[in-house]
Amino acid sequence: MPILKKTPVPMRMFNRSVATFNGITAKVDPYALELLEEMNTVFERKVFYPPGSAKSNSGFIAAPLEPKDKGAWDPKSMLDLINVAKENSADVTLDDLINQENELSNLRYKFQESLTDNSNTLGFDDNTILAYDGITNFLVYWAYSEKKAKDINAIKNYVFQNKDGLQSIKKYVLLSATNYIIEKEQLNIPDIKNVQNSVLNSNITFSQNSLQPKIHYIIDDNIKNSEELLLITDTEKTIGDIDNDLYPLLIEYIKKSPVKIEKKNAKYFIPLFLSQILDNQQNLPTLSNNNTIVSSDDDAFKVEFLTDDKNTMNISATNLNCAAQLAYSRIMDVDLDVFNVMNYFTHKYLINQSIEIKDPILRDHLQYYVLSNKFSHTGKQYDRTKPSEREMFYKQVFNAGNAQLTEDFIVNTEFKHLWKTLVVECAKYINRVQDSPNPENFVSRQPIMQALEDLQYNISSHCTGMATVVTPVIYKEIDFITRKILSHEEIVRQVVPSGGSWYRVLEVLYSAMKLRRPKTSVIYNKAKLNFNIIKTLADYNPATFEDDAVFNNFMSMMDAMIICESNLLEKREDDDDSEEETTPKTPASLPNMNGFESKNIPQTAASGEWDF
Repeated sequence: MPILKKTPVPMRMFNRSVATFNGITAKVDPYALELLEEMNTVFERKVFYPPGSAKSNSGFIAAPLEPKDKGAWDPKSMLDLINVAKENSADVTLDDLINQENELSNLRYKFQESLTDNSNTLGFDDNTILAYDGITNFLVYWAYSEKKAKDINAIKNYVFQNKDGLQSIKKYVLLSATNYIIEKEQLNIPDIKNVQNSVLNSNITFSQNSLQPKIHYIIDDNIKNSEELLLITDTEKTIGDIDNDLYPLLIEYIKKSPVKIEKKNAKYFIPLFLSQILDNQQNLPTLSNNNTIVSSDDDAFKVEFLTDDKNTMNISATNLNCAAQLAYSRIMDVDLDVFNVMNYFTHKYLINQSIEIKDPILRDHLQYYVLSNKFSHTGKQYDRTKPSEREMFYKQVFNAGNAQLTEDFIVNTEFKHLWKTLVVECAKYINRVQDSPNPENFVSRQPIMQALEDLQYNISSHCTGMATVVTPVIYKEIDFITRKILSHEEIVRQVVPSGGSWYRVLEVLYSAMKLRRPKTSVIYNKAKLNFNIIKTLADYNPATFEDDAVFNNFMSMMDAMIICESNLLEKREDDDDSEEETTPKTPASLPNMNGFESKNIPQTAASGEWDF
């Protein structure tokens, strides 16, 4: 008999919760909450073998995470194996198991610290799952013990990218919810596999407004078109898999066919329909929005908007990804002054302070960097970048800085205006949502989407040529400085005896160099947020922003970025004691964005004077 505790486990909330921008925090679907609380309770049971035991925990951890079916787990599934195991005095919980291994305990701490720092950029589902300590412990332990991940980047890669990490838990919740709805309503599903595939391939989140309503829609659609679906799946046995996105069109072709499509002739007609759809011939019937066939005569009245086509607009995802990386590097370079801090460290601090360099690899890195003006990254040697080169490309792409350029050099003079427009439109949207009695129906997202499209085209047009060649090298050098030098345990131990990370090392060096302390964590968060916001442009599609989860995630990033800028502006004003105030600093208050009281943003943001 299962011995699962029925008492729900309280959630550990992060500093910033994902919100819906209608004045209240987004609610997790009740059944998803039940599944996650149940899973969390199972992972907190005292049934795991301690370090050094002759028995292995792999029997639990490596077992498949099968969805619940008819209210129960498969006896061979991971959760059932852990749930029915007997608790012994010699056994430990996952939390105890992690704490008893120093390396693993440190990795878990770094992972949790990373979650807190990056919760703004995580999706709704990720934040919901990782709010449970038991589930988080399982994911870290699984990556460490089963995948042999021995550093924090490997842990995060397996947790967020591997199909057996967070993806497996999302799959577990989605398929368990699908089975729950089918069983609860006693539905007869002709093709359960097609329903499951559709659920997994659809943009469904754990929110109350998404999970069960969207699964219901998929199930209803499957039942409504069950005969046609069976004909398509039978035909796939002959011609191979058909893209699920083509199913709706094929179903309509089958329904509207003048010849009745049956099992005996489907293998002849369905390939023909598929060929017609893929060829996109102008004289063939097409589907309108209300799923009716439009005759070829009506095609004469179509209008095709050229600006809707990314290829026509010459928008390059590669250029946009490059710009995102360059934005991150620029903030690390200009605001955190990483390159000058490194020069100060090698040319003054190492000379004036009694720093011992015992690690031969660290010594080689410093020799190459200082004496040969080179650095290594992933086994390759690169020449150090020059300040004038970096400033030139910051000016080209973002019109930032005071680089001296030739007259024929093209500068992105429109960027700052477009960036300010995006920030202002986001701030306006938030205020309108707060004031509106029905924001979902009366507050338009179109101004934000238009600002995104304008910025998307602008950056794609200017981050070209040598910028795409040099940007990766700039980033690699910053990564080398922070990871190989400032994060090295010898440097951390001697520069920051009280303990810390590269954050603290950089703060100490920066303070010694400029005689003032930087807001390291705020600036670093700004760098990460600018990277993620511009990277969103690479994948931006107006259709995806109709999805609340995608749009809210973007708005959450914008909110966090505005707050970062606000904190930095306050710092600059505090530092500038000699300058008199000529205008009152009236803040433009933001509404409750993510389940907590948002900080004020400067009036300059609301008026459009917002600097990148």
